[in-house]
Amino acid sequence: LQVMGEDPAALRNAVESLRDVLPKDAWPHRIDLNCGCPSRTNAGSSLLRDPEDVARCAGALVAGAAGHIPVTVKMRTGFDDTSLFEKNLLAAEGAGAAFITLHARTRSQQYSGRAEWSYLARAKQVISIPVVGND
Repeated sequence: LQVMGEDPAALRNAVESLRDVLPKDAWPHRIDLNCGCPSRTNAGSSLLRDPEDVARCAGALVAGAAGHIPVTVKMRTGFDDTSLFEKNLLAAEGAGAAFITLHARTRSQQYSGRAEWSYLARAKQVISIPVVGND
């Protein structure tokens, strides 16, 4: 299940509500925070402008899942540039993400140009959780 939002309390409440409403055998296998969508809102890849936003939102999902459902983060290499790339990775890992799916472009690149696959190797040097590449 992928979610996109900017309000940590709402994200946590959504996961807690899901756990309350659905029987355990219907829970998703994981909950993925979308920090990749080049949205026009303050959610999606906009979270990458501030690593603390990534940490707060991912942490809220982890808290709501309460250890019952793994939380993952899909992210880009950055918003307009890659200057916060490592800080965003560390924010997601520090918040408890089980793994990162990396779309190897910035938000400003949208879906154009070539994916910069060297960022996968860089991510693995920075964090210890698994990293999955996404074109």
